[in-house]
Amino acid sequence: MAWSPVSNVYAATAGEPAEVHEQRRALLRECVARVVAPVGS
Repeated sequence: MAWSPVSNVYAATAGEPAEVHEQRRALLRECVARVVAPVGS
């Protein structure tokens, strides 16, 4: 499967509450931080 900024099941909309949007952004930040963290961190 190729990378896509949109889920193949669900796409976020501007009508969603800001809290939901921020939760998704926080999860994305955490996932990226874990992937790029130096080994042993």
